[in-house]
Amino acid sequence: MTHKEIGDELGISSRAVEGHMRRLRARVKLMVAKGEIEPLSGRTSAPKAGVR
Repeated sequence: MTHKEIGDELGISSRAVEGHMRRLRARVKLMVAKGEIEPLSGRTSAPKAGVR
């Protein structure tokens, strides 16, 4: 989903979604550095339809 699509679903601006995502990525990066969680390897999303 795009930031706009997410914002529309949540009733917030796409810019607010960008800020939330940026803070979440920073939090996850810190948790990985502290060893609190294991980093994921590779992509976790499914391929787009028609792409193999």
